[in-house]
Parts: sequence; C-alpha cells; structure tokens
Amino acid sequence: MKSGLTLDHWNNQTDYTKLVDTRKSHNQNLWIIGCSISHGYGVDPDQRYGQLLADSLQLPVSWLTLPGSSIEWAADQILRSDMQKNDILVWGLTGEYRATEWQDGQIKHIHTHDFEASETGSLAIVSEENRMYKALLAINQVENFCNKIGAQLIVFPIISTESIRLHLSKNKSYFETPYQVSYCDYGSDGIHPGALQHQEYYNFLRQYI
Repeated sequence: MKSGLTLDHWNNQTDYTKLVDTRKSHNQNLWIIGCSISHGYGVDPDQRYGQLLADSLQLPVSWLTLPGSSIEWAADQILRSDMQKNDILVWGLTGEYRATEWQDGQIKHIHTHDFEASETGSLAIVSEENRMYKALLAINQVENFCNKIGAQLIVFPIISTESIRLHLSKNKSYFETPYQVSYCDYGSDGIHPGALQHQEYYNFLRQYI
C-alpha cells in the first residue's frame, strides 16, 4: 500500500482561467467588455449598446461581460482572449473599487463596503488607494496591448468615480461621457439603465469608431 503526499482534495477540473466568450470571426471582431450594464441587465439583448454597435458596424460581437465584475477581471479577459489587428474593443468601465478573488469554487467580486467577505479577510485588497492602483494598472496594460497588436480600444466610464476619470483623462483610449445626474430610463429591474440609456451610450460611442 502506497502512502505519502496526496492532492486528491484539489479538484483538477476546476477552470480557474475560463474565458466567458470567444471571437466570432476570422475577420474583424467587435468586443464588448464590462459588468452587468454592458452585459445588458434589465433590457432585451437587442437593446444593449453593444448589440446596437454590432448591428450598425455589421460586425460579429463577443461579450467579455460579467455582472458584478471588476476592472481587473475585465482586463484579464481581454489580455487572454484572441484579440487581433483591427478588432474593436469597447470597454464600459465599472466602479474601480471592486476586487476579484476565488472563493468556494467560483469567482467572487467584493467591494470596499463588504471586505469581510474576502477569503483573506484583509482590508488591503479593497482599500481605496489599492483599488485605484490596480484599476489604473489594468487599464494601462490593456491600452498598451491594444496599441501593440493594432486593435482599437475605446474605454468609457459607466459607474466610475470622478477620481479615476481624472486619472484617465490623458489616456488616448479614454473617452469621457457627458455628465448625467441619473440614467435616461431604467430597465425592467428598476436598477440598471434602460433601452433609452443604452441608445445614448450607442450614440456616444458610435462617433469614435
């Protein structure tokens, strides 16, 4: 009978590096990146700003979106996806004070107000300055990557704070949206933006593509 170290308690089938979508064409591809708003919570699939862009540009579209996700999660999805020259990436920035970790067999997104849910229990992972640092690193890494491969990157704020907007104001890939007190309308859940607001996002983004 053999004895010694065993790692049977680890699930070798766990996919820590799963990509939520893949490119849809060998030719030019549109990529939509972000959290629940970019994902289209509260509206029909064909009402999402990303789908409106895809229809207008007549391009296949891939969705690197996940409700509740962080900026660093989105950056990782971009950097490990099959991005190619002339692709168009539209990244709707979520709040920078979200952190990503692995917990209980799945990705866990945590915020500054619920840091105790972190597996580490450490405030450091979600401290405001650390979150800003991580977010800015991630965005600039993606911008550098897109510049090198010849893909067009459009970054715009959806629920980002004024602070990160100021930090990004000189980035060539960053485009500041007009100031709004609230969404034009709300979706079926009464929380996320509705079809009119997605149309406004589309109108804003289309001029830069």
